[in-house]
Amino acid sequence: MEELVQFHLLHSKSELTSHPSAGNTTPTSEESQTNQHQGKGKGKSERATERQKLWKEKQLAIHKYKNKLKYLDFHTIQNMIQHGVADTQVHNISGSTIPKEQIESLAYGLNFIPTTKRDTSVIEKSLQKFTRTMRLKYHFRNKRERDIPQWWIPGTWDPEEKHSHPKLEKALKKLHQNLLSAAQKEQQSKNSNWTKEKHNNLLNLLNRNDILVITADKNLGYAICTKEWYISAVEKHLLDTNSYEDVTFTFLNDDNGQTSIANLADRISNLADTYASILLPEEYAWIIQKHDWVPMKFYITAKVHKMPYAGRPIAPSMNWVTFHLSEWLAKELNSYMIEIPTVLKDSTDFLHSLHGCQPKLNNGKDTWLIGLDVTALYPNMDISLGMKLMEAFLNEVEHKTRQTREFILRAMHLILTEGHLQWQGKIFRQKNGAAMGSPFIPPYANIFISIKDLLMMSLPSFKDLKKMLKHSYMS
Repeated sequence: MEELVQFHLLHSKSELTSHPSAGNTTPTSEESQTNQHQGKGKGKSERATERQKLWKEKQLAIHKYKNKLKYLDFHTIQNMIQHGVADTQVHNISGSTIPKEQIESLAYGLNFIPTTKRDTSVIEKSLQKFTRTMRLKYHFRNKRERDIPQWWIPGTWDPEEKHSHPKLEKALKKLHQNLLSAAQKEQQSKNSNWTKEKHNNLLNLLNRNDILVITADKNLGYAICTKEWYISAVEKHLLDTNSYEDVTFTFLNDDNGQTSIANLADRISNLADTYASILLPEEYAWIIQKHDWVPMKFYITAKVHKMPYAGRPIAPSMNWVTFHLSEWLAKELNSYMIEIPTVLKDSTDFLHSLHGCQPKLNNGKDTWLIGLDVTALYPNMDISLGMKLMEAFLNEVEHKTRQTREFILRAMHLILTEGHLQWQGKIFRQKNGAAMGSPFIPPYANIFISIKDLLMMSLPSFKDLKKMLKHSYMS
């Protein structure tokens, strides 16, 4: 593996892409500046010798790399050559043969617009928003700018044109005319941002009735799957009666769910009213905001980095009635993430944590670094156990006041048990686990796992917690 890493490091250096004797040996301006910082620089012959040495090292690394590949399967070879772990472009998991030209068109990442038609109404709306922003800036030009508060809710007041400056209005009108004129000219133009052939290839792929193009998990590009596989992967989650229940009839209630949503919004408002004394006015207003709420749209991404392929459930909650309450909870809990010893911020934080560690060899044996993964963590987090763990955690850290802790627990239970999802005209309620897509779920999951880690390690700081949860944890 060391040789593979060395190969990728050498391969990434642009100055090593060709034999030094075959290209330009004159250093770039950046190289010259670097040499100047290092001293007077090196002579031509010395620099040429170094390039020759690096080129030979690269050739040796390539040779060792190719020898390694002889013992690997084709799929592993492709992954290692292209990205080291998994291909980040297109994954065909449909079992069908997809023409190469269609794969190549999709691999552009849909950065190329399949049609040259433009929706001028989008430009109109954007111009209206920009015009309002500029008028507001002019209206409050003498006011000192302040940082946007945490729970700021934008107003709807729109300054009138007569209160604006004539030069500003003239510039806005000119901008409006120029943008619309440019959009119309572009729409009339026959020029495209890619070839008609690629355009047709992509449309032929996307318009097939037997397959779907979906997002791959872990930001690994796109996945091509059959519709049957996708539906099966979705139903594997939604038809699990331990985690979900079909509430289509009771939720829709002949009014497309408006009564159900209004009742849930009232519950949130009543909860906020009960604990209004521990909330700032702006926090209270944020939590009870009114919108045109709709159930979360359930979909999956393809876990192409695992075998067999599976689907990761996603339920974006920004249009669901509990969203703002979840945001408030996330703010309360996120401050503890840097204090929990078992929580890492990211891969860089992990590397920093390892910095300075000296592996201790035991009788000449190698030291192993072992990683573990929780299978389907979010769907498998039991709500009743999670409530007990969170209550114990809040009491252990003495989070604010008793009333604040009570409010957090009640709000948490409401969010976890009232997540409603829509899929193909049906409504499902998640009755166990946690939906990936709600703001407070990541810190909740970190606390959930960290306390279970502490229980496993029998740390003394959670003796009382261990006694209280021994039965639930062992079961």
